[in-house]
Amino acid sequence: MTSFTASTGGDQASRLRSLVRALRAEPEPPRSADPPEAVFESSREIVAVGAVEDEPVTTTRPAAPVIAIASGKGGVGKTVVAVNLAIVLARRRSVTLIDADLGAANADIMLGLRATRRLDATLTHGRSLRELISTTEHGAGLIAGAVGTRRMVEHADAFYGRLAELDGACELIVIDLPAGLDPLVIETCAQADLSLIVTTPEPTAIADAYATIKAITARRSAGACTPRQRLEVVVNQAPSDAIAAQAHQRLAMVAQRFLARRVRLAGTLPSDPRVARSILARSPLAAHGRETPWAQRLESLAAWAIDELGASDAHLSGV
Repeated sequence: MTSFTASTGGDQASRLRSLVRALRAEPEPPRSADPPEAVFESSREIVAVGAVEDEPVTTTRPAAPVIAIASGKGGVGKTVVAVNLAIVLARRRSVTLIDADLGAANADIMLGLRATRRLDATLTHGRSLRELISTTEHGAGLIAGAVGTRRMVEHADAFYGRLAELDGACELIVIDLPAGLDPLVIETCAQADLSLIVTTPEPTAIADAYATIKAITARRSAGACTPRQRLEVVVNQAPSDAIAAQAHQRLAMVAQRFLARRVRLAGTLPSDPRVARSILARSPLAAHGRETPWAQRLESLAAWAIDELGASDAHLSGV
């Protein structure tokens, strides 16, 4: 959120504070969407976060579909969802998980893996992404993120094109993106076949998730995107399904009203203390606690994602 606030000034901060106050209130009946001109005008300042306004997004697409996982803020369990989802998906298709959280990467820690090859090697040594895949005991391959560097952010527009280097190495690519509104987040989600925005029912998390959705929507409006590219929400750490549904309803209502965008609920993951214990043990819950409600919900999310990509009964192929 720091770069977002600094780049948009006090007016945007005031609007976000107003949004938080509105999200705390009871939901109002849905209103008609603003006209496209108003939506673009309200989102104009965010386009600069990820790209030059009106500059089309043109890049080489990988053969495998890409699932990007992002969040408006840290602490909502984004990496936990990404790691465990990759494990579950790997039971159905070959998967490569990319930890793109540069500077504070920890997917390898959650997987109990001592990574010797990391994502920054693509910049410092010119190595291809395919060379950086590490094998995990859970079936999914991992490209570990960099620690203590932010260089990839300077090349956010080129990152997605590098994914074609994984052609033939996997059938699905899952990317764990940094929290917040880094250019890397906006560019990747604007191009991914399926983007999952992870949030919790907390009003601040919902407000930040909306800011992320707004930035991605603005970037897609300025580029060339295919009809298959989708952006949906996952409510994590939900005390109950009713609370998760209410959180999604509020987020979806604001997105429809101000962005003319329909945001669906991809899945709900309940609060479960075993998730925290699995992180401490460096043993993902989806791997050793498959019968838990949390892991079963993740199984449903994985099945939904594959079906959403139109590949439930067929070999996955790119757009």
